[in-house]
Amino acid sequence: MDDPFPHHYETSLSWAPERQAAIEASPRPPILAGPPPQFGGKNRWWSPEHLFVSSINLCLLLTFQTIAEKSKLAVKDYRSQIKGTLEKTSQGLMFTEALMEVKISVPSGEKDKTLRLLALAEKRCLISNSLKTKVSTKVEVEEI
Repeated sequence: MDDPFPHHYETSLSWAPERQAAIEASPRPPILAGPPPQFGGKNRWWSPEHLFVSSINLCLLLTFQTIAEKSKLAVKDYRSQIKGTLEKTSQGLMFTEALMEVKISVPSGEKDKTLRLLALAEKRCLISNSLKTKVSTKVEVEEI
């Protein structure tokens, strides 16, 4: 990262029929988004709720990838899923918890190193660090 801080990120929205919007940040392709079915939307587009939990999941992956590369860990496979819990609270609707399940395949003898590096990635994930939501991770490491 040679760019001085702070970094700035912009997106724009344009309204479309059926409570749908296009999220844009040129030159990236637009993302069709709208409310989830629970709030009158459709299953065929991304909801803010799905984008929210996806950003947590993606941030951990990218942070781990960076740390693993610098530590010379040869990751063979990384797969994860995340489940966010949206609840009514005294402060209104809020994601109260996000649970990630991560499965990583690494060479034989690298399990302990992998667990250490993933724990470091969890501590450094800028998205998780920016949230009130409790983020937990369940990890399975396979040595191959």
